[in-house]
Parts: sequence; C-alpha cells; structure tokens
Amino acid sequence: HETMERLYKDLNYAKLNPLYELLSFYRARWEQEWTEEIIIVRKEYTAGHYQAVGERCINDYYQRYHPFNQTRTLGIEREVAISLPKDHHLKGYMDRLAQQSDGVYEIHDYKTSGHLPGQPDVDQDRQLALYQIGVQQEFRDATQVRLIWHYMAFDKTLMSERNQQQLEELQHSVVELIKEIESAKEFPPRKS
Repeated sequence: HETMERLYKDLNYAKLNPLYELLSFYRARWEQEWTEEIIIVRKEYTAGHYQAVGERCINDYYQRYHPFNQTRTLGIEREVAISLPKDHHLKGYMDRLAQQSDGVYEIHDYKTSGHLPGQPDVDQDRQLALYQIGVQQEFRDATQVRLIWHYMAFDKTLMSERNQQQLEELQHSVVELIKEIESAKEFPPRKS
C-alpha cells in the first residue's frame, strides 16, 4: 500500500518514478518494518517468500498501468464520510480516488490477499459501494462511479458498478445491521 501511495503521490507532482525506484522504496520499507516478532502463520513460507511476492506485485502493476495516465488521482488514502438514513454516519479510507477524462469517478482498492474472489463476490461487496455513496454525497458531478479492486498477487483487476436503487438498498441493509448490532446483548466469538 505504501508503494502504491508513493507512486500516485509523486505522480500528482509530475514525477513518474521508474520501476527500480519503487522497488527500492519497497525494499527499504520492508527492512524498516520487518521484525522477527512478526508471526508467519504458514510455516512453509519465509519472510523472503512474502517479500518476493510483494516485488512481483509491484512489477506486474507497473507493467500493466505504466505510464499511469489513464485517470487523474483525486486522493490517496482519502477519508470518506458516509451519511446514512436515520442519522447514522460511517467513515472510511479509500486507497485511491480517481477520475477519468470523461468524468467517471473510480474508487480503487489494492488487495494483497491470496484469495481471488469471483465477479458475484465483488458485485455484493459493501465497502466500496459505501464509499461510492460518500463520494456521491461529496461530489455532485459523481453521477457514474466505478468500483475497482486490484488483486495484486494475481495481477487481476475486478470492477463493479452500482445503480441508485442498489445503493438505496445497501443503505437500508446497513442501517438494519447497525440496529441489530446496537441491540445485541452478547457477542459470541467466531473461530477463524
């Protein structure tokens, strides 16, 4: 995430980092942040394996999107406030908010998961759709918003769009979920 943030922050200042600089940044951050106290659950892999996957992800993304002029970045790690019915409010942070030259807004999320979902899964995802509600509340010209997930380990990009009816249904279901949580008396753990 920090490497993607670095890439797009520098692009906003007309600096296109060469791939080797981004990889150097990633390696330096890895060295600063890695400690032996970090537990690797999958014993068949080492820290070096995970670092190599990260480098491959950066390389793949760079090759796919270079020279990164498909959209204009409006925000990186940008806070979004979402107002819901019945005076409920949520807050989130978008990895990247961008806009295409034709006015379409894009909400980008960078996933490092080892699991690649299918299209039905992202079409039901609440997080980015909630961000869309917040973006449309903030930007009146955001009539079309594209939700984009970058599954970095697979070099795959999944997209979804929601219409106003779907967003209204989502708001209703989230308010119902908030009521259910607020009225709960017990919070049993779920083994995972």
